[in-house]
Amino acid sequence: MSFEWTYNQANVIMFIIPSSATGEELSGLGTTFTVEIAKAGGAFVAAEGAKAELGNGWYRYTNVVAEADTLGQVALKITGTGAAQQNLTGMVRNPAVGISSTSYSIFPISSDVLARLRKMIGEPTEATYTDDDLGLRLAQEPVKDLAGTTSFYLDELQLPPVLRLNTNWLPTYDLNRVAAEIWLEKAAACPSDQHDFSTDGSSFSRSQIYDHYMQNYRTFNARRKARSRLILRSPGLYEPVEVGAIIVSS
Repeated sequence: MSFEWTYNQANVIMFIIPSSATGEELSGLGTTFTVEIAKAGGAFVAAEGAKAELGNGWYRYTNVVAEADTLGQVALKITGTGAAQQNLTGMVRNPAVGISSTSYSIFPISSDVLARLRKMIGEPTEATYTDDDLGLRLAQEPVKDLAGTTSFYLDELQLPPVLRLNTNWLPTYDLNRVAAEIWLEKAAACPSDQHDFSTDGSSFSRSQIYDHYMQNYRTFNARRKARSRLILRSPGLYEPVEVGAIIVSS
C-alpha cells in the first residue's frame, strides 16, 4: 500500500491489519498496535501520532507534524500481537507552488546566495532591502539547476495532472532577474526634480544617479534567464465533456 502526506501537516492514513495465522482482517487490537516510521531513507523510530481502530480489521494512524517535516519517501512499519507485519510506503510532498510560511521558499535560500545578490544590487546592509525581502524575491524566480532539473514537475498520474515539488532539484535562482528588478525600482524612486545645475563655478549632475541605476538595470536584465510557461488545456485533457446526450473526451 502506498500513500501521500502533505509536508508539515498532520495526515491521516487508514489501513488493514491482517492476522498472522489466517491472513484475514484482525480485529480487537484497539490502539495496542505499534507504528514505526522511517523518513527519507533513515532508520525506523517509534511513531508518536494518534492510533485508532475503525472496526472490521481497519485501523487509522494520524501523524504528528514533525513526522512530515522531511520531503521525500516515508515508510511505516506496523506490528501487533497476532498480526502480520504491515509495510507501508509513501511520499511527503508540498503541493503548494511558491512560498511556504516557514522559509523563503520550499528550499531554504543560503546566506551565500543572499550575499552575492547584495553585491549585485549594491546593498551590503539590510537598511533598504532585508534578507527576508530578498529571499522572497528569489523564491519567485527558480530556474533549472546545472543538471537541467526543474523545481516542479507535472504529475500526470493524477487526473487532472498536478504540479508537484521536485525533491531532486538543487535550489537555483535567477539572480540577474531579481537584481534587474531592484535597479529598476531604484531608478523609479529617484526624485523627479533631480536636475543638473551649475553654481559658483561648479557643476552638479544629479541625473547621473538615474542613468547609473538604469545602466545597471539594462546590464542585469540582459543576463536574465529565458522563461518558459507550462500551459494546460481547460477543460483538462482527461476531463469528459458532455455534448447533448454524448460524452466525449476533450
